[in-house]
Amino acid sequence: MCWQIWDARKVSKAKPLHSLQHSLAVTGAYFEPRAPFSVVTTCNDNLVRFWSPEDKAASVVQVKHNNNTGRYITNFRAVWVPQASAVLIGNMNKRVDILDRKGKELASIAHEQCSAIPAVNVAHPSLALVASGNGSGYVNVWAPA
Repeated sequence: MCWQIWDARKVSKAKPLHSLQHSLAVTGAYFEPRAPFSVVTTCNDNLVRFWSPEDKAASVVQVKHNNNTGRYITNFRAVWVPQASAVLIGNMNKRVDILDRKGKELASIAHEQCSAIPAVNVAHPSLALVASGNGSGYVNVWAPA
């Protein structure tokens, strides 16, 4: 499977700027909200991929991550944190992982009262808050200690 990035101004030339190869279904693809506008994708092949347009070699950073959520849990999607070059992604161990665009784990947040897998995550646009939704109908709001 191939996820392609096109320049809308040059679609008539029918050549993508870059192609990101995936071996299984892509479950999410997001542009970083600020420069350098990297792309992060999640896939059912248990990899999170990062690609940056400023990287002249057009290399893709791949990070192993258990994305097999199964039938009853929303697919994990890595979403960007607006204030940092980092992404949030749920974890099957009832945690929220925070990864930088090089794939390094910056943190993994959890709490004993988080009783279900936080599959849907979002960062507040200006405050240091993360909200996580789960299949049990709860939303956990995380703030720095």
